[in-house]
Amino acid sequence: MYKLLKLSILLLVTSICLNAQNLFDEKNDILKPSDAFATSGYIDNDLLYINWRINNGYYLYKNSVKIMNGDNELEYIIIESNESTYEDEFFGKTQILRGELFIRTSKVENLNNLLIYFQGCSDSGFCYPLQSQEISQIIF
Repeated sequence: MYKLLKLSILLLVTSICLNAQNLFDEKNDILKPSDAFATSGYIDNDLLYINWRINNGYYLYKNSVKIMNGDNELEYIIIESNESTYEDEFFGKTQILRGELFIRTSKVENLNNLLIYFQGCSDSGFCYPLQSQEISQIIF
């Protein structure tokens, strides 16, 4: 009986250690937000273009994508995206974007005031907090 209890405890501890190792391995596979959702932009004919290259196994929430000029949200047009409906455990049915998102908005005179916001997740279940970037840092 004592040997059986000892063996059971040993198996339980081993199982916990293996699961913990898998958890750490998965965390190491999670990309930095800048790698999962690489952003770039440019200005052409007084229009501002912004592109997200969304890594395989990751997606953006469509409704999280915002361009802000101070307190004012700028409207934009989606030029290209791979959009689908996703049943999210927190948000319910929501639109997500995979692969690429390419948008256009009117040029603003002072790029230093512009911020883009976006949020996304990995297919493995890791969700990033809301990300923000200064437009002036991604324009080439």
